[in-house]
Amino acid sequence: MIWNRARDTPTVRRLDALGRIIGETRNNAGGGAAPTDADLLTTTLGYDLAGNLLSVVDARGFVSMQGSYDRQGNLVREQSPDSGAVVTLHAADGQPCAQWTANGFGVQRTYDALRRPVATGVNPPPTGGGQPFVAERVVYGEDFALDDAVAHNARGQAVLRYHGAGLDQNWHYDFDGRLVTQRTWVLPAASTGKPAPDWSGLAFEQAPLAWATPPGAGQLAEPYVTSFAYDALDRVTQTTTADGTVTTRSYNLRGQLAAVTLTPPDKAAQAVVKSVTYNARGQRHAMQYGNGTKTAYAYDPLTFRLDSQRTTGPTGAAVQFLVFTHDAAGNVTARRDLAQPTIYFGNAASPPVATYTYDALYRLVAATGRESALASETAPPFVLDPGPLQVKSPLSDQQVRPYRQAYQYDKVGNLLRMTHIPGTPSTPGWGRTYAYEAGSSRLLSTAVGDNAGSYLHDAAGNLVAMPHLNGGQPGGLGWDWAGRLASTGLTAQQAAYYDYTADGQRRQKVAGFVLGGGGFQVQRRVVYLPGGLEIVEKLDANAGVVAAWQTVAVDDGQSCLLRAETQTAGVLPNVQFPVLRYQVQDQVGSVAIELTGEGDVLGVEEFYPYGDTAYWSQAGAAGFSRKRYRFNGKEKDEESGLYYYGARYYAASLGRWTACDPAPAVGVSPFEFCSGNPGSKVDPDGREADWIDVPAPDKRVQAAQQQFGMGIVRGLFDLGVASVKGAAATISPVAAAFRTVNTVNEMTTAYREGGGGFSGLIAAVNVVNPVAQVAESAFRAWYAPTLESRAYHATQAAVQGTAVVAGAAAVAKLAVGAKAPRVGDVPPTTGGGGSAGNAVDLAAGEAVASKGAGFRSFDAFKRAQGPAGPGMHWHHVVEQTPGNLGRFGAETVHNTGNLVRVDAATHGRISAYYSSKQRFTGDMTVREWLSTKSFQEQAEFGAQTMRKFGVGQ
Repeated sequence: MIWNRARDTPTVRRLDALGRIIGETRNNAGGGAAPTDADLLTTTLGYDLAGNLLSVVDARGFVSMQGSYDRQGNLVREQSPDSGAVVTLHAADGQPCAQWTANGFGVQRTYDALRRPVATGVNPPPTGGGQPFVAERVVYGEDFALDDAVAHNARGQAVLRYHGAGLDQNWHYDFDGRLVTQRTWVLPAASTGKPAPDWSGLAFEQAPLAWATPPGAGQLAEPYVTSFAYDALDRVTQTTTADGTVTTRSYNLRGQLAAVTLTPPDKAAQAVVKSVTYNARGQRHAMQYGNGTKTAYAYDPLTFRLDSQRTTGPTGAAVQFLVFTHDAAGNVTARRDLAQPTIYFGNAASPPVATYTYDALYRLVAATGRESALASETAPPFVLDPGPLQVKSPLSDQQVRPYRQAYQYDKVGNLLRMTHIPGTPSTPGWGRTYAYEAGSSRLLSTAVGDNAGSYLHDAAGNLVAMPHLNGGQPGGLGWDWAGRLASTGLTAQQAAYYDYTADGQRRQKVAGFVLGGGGFQVQRRVVYLPGGLEIVEKLDANAGVVAAWQTVAVDDGQSCLLRAETQTAGVLPNVQFPVLRYQVQDQVGSVAIELTGEGDVLGVEEFYPYGDTAYWSQAGAAGFSRKRYRFNGKEKDEESGLYYYGARYYAASLGRWTACDPAPAVGVSPFEFCSGNPGSKVDPDGREADWIDVPAPDKRVQAAQQQFGMGIVRGLFDLGVASVKGAAATISPVAAAFRTVNTVNEMTTAYREGGGGFSGLIAAVNVVNPVAQVAESAFRAWYAPTLESRAYHATQAAVQGTAVVAGAAAVAKLAVGAKAPRVGDVPPTTGGGGSAGNAVDLAAGEAVASKGAGFRSFDAFKRAQGPAGPGMHWHHVVEQTPGNLGRFGAETVHNTGNLVRVDAATHGRISAYYSSKQRFTGDMTVREWLSTKSFQEQAEFGAQTMRKFGVGQ
């Protein structure tokens, strides 16, 4: 086999006759060397006739996944040597109704008449002795008095959510279905660690329910109330947390963050972000903070990757000045902090530089940096250590030395060895080796010299024993029915418990002492509330609050900018409040520096690539609470040494997750962290790692922009549907309004004058937006289903077509269904511009006059579908994918009225035929040959092919 040596990272994929990937081989030789068998990592996939994935054989030759499916294609049984066996039964509509987990829990999900989830029942494993219970309940607006539900805009909305951490009530929605006020009840700390709450005994059937006093709320403490305010584009402009703190966000004309203010209770507003500027691509150029600091960003002019980020204090002196070097694939190969000096200690220079070296699969194989000289030279840091904390100041006075780490992996990404060499090469250093269960990626043991530690997993692949917890015995980590970490035990007498909401987010953490007779004395409690509010309490032996403080986290859509701490009760010795902790991060979001509200340095921390602390100085933080959010900006639990990401917990000391990937990992270890590339990838919640893009455009802004675009064309789309449905009387006033707009010419001019891009698009659609709003109002008075999910498809036809409404009507025809009248046959306008009003009249006329189904002619279908080309299957309206099936419905996937729907098996045989070479096609496949023909010829050939495969017209 001849390998493509571009960047030394070729991947060869093998496809079957249906175009499915049945094998992938990755070459890890690198350097242009000829690969050996050990370098070629091959993953093999097997499918059934319907295209369902049946098995995965990883590069080690182990079967890492096996699947069984029902006749609807739902995964019924999944078997993995890592995550165990899970059996799921589905209802007729495809929703899961019963499941048996690898740990023996039976989970039953029930739905109402509208197929909305209402309850989740759990049967504990027979060996555990537990009793069945209802773990989750959902109550909707229809179960309350009509006046209450209408007053709170809650008809059809989820109002009450009961879960393992308490109760959430969506108290009030606005007219657009956005949550305005939420009430949160949290389980008392005393109940934590006991069996999960059972919500089966509440009187849900006694409708109508009382809005102000939900069932079960009386058993809990007073609720925490959080409220939100939005602008017309669905962006959150104001958040009021339960303590009364108000966070206000404003946006620029492009929908990007412009400023953020924080208003504590009974205090004046203070700026968190004074201003933000952006470049032409929407990347941040500079951000001015409320404490007088500023961060400036510079990008590579060719790749647009981040070249540097420089944070300066109020005096203009640099606090952090990171300069990055990337390879051709975007991996960070070097990072230098020009704001920090080179430190000379112990006959060695320690420059503020970190380097990263990768193998051909972009896995980190070597790294250099600097670490505290107080750290052991012959043993790794202890898991529970906060890090080698130093208190000298300034940084140049610190005892710092260079280090080098090397990493080895197996064929699926599990670490095999981590070597650490501190100081000079003559220093002995230490090495950790990893051993795994046969045929699996479950960690069996690690060893550093003669010191070995054992690990144990449950049937679902969750770690239940680690050497530093509970003496290495089982029970060091406990997991709930949903596979979430429920408890950790430092010793038999010290433990911590965790409660979660229905969506898996941690709501409460308590830590304390296990008492005789099954009792538990809470020593410390943390409550995580909506809006970024966290309440921390320190309790005495009688459960009295000794001291309490709270933190409000302010983010910018990408990461946390500020944590504002305020004391609310008692006295914490030697700790002063309030304090503003501005977060200065590195390329992977780790909190490298914390600054006060005056711009002074609170602390500096540097990390090894996989997250352990290499250096930590809190010289300026004397008298302040200890930093909790650290590597990747995540909270490190002091009681376990684990980082909480959201879906999973991460063991930085091991460089791997404590549980399997929630999504099936095909060909790679489900425990590997960031694909073995922690310097260039980030996993925001433990579900999927992605390449860093710092600072990427705000994802919430992107979502708002998408919604903005959908809103603009929604009226056009609705108008198209109205014409399809034959509502000529409804749209005639709109047609008159459209006659005032020469659509194409005016939109083109506006686009150019708007500078093109997204700004130009906004200017272009604003030409017709007023009329579109009229259309929307007229249409919703007649027919008002939820059509937003289809609006994107209307955008393309509406903006690109020669007549806006004609295009919208054509796309609406495709989206609404097979039996709609033939409105796709709208004659093209003349003169390149044309009147959209004429198109409306024509579309409406066709809708009223036509009694047939489908398009009037194939030419009409051609205009709706676009020109012929590779991949255009004549019998498709849209591709048969789960997303399109859900969006359009099965009746339109292969059917426009005069076209024929084919089942999946027949479609597979036809597709295989199209992918083959026939005598009449020469060196081309049938599909390639067919794409050179006209649409009419494609239609005729398609009809012939359908008859050949036994499908009648």
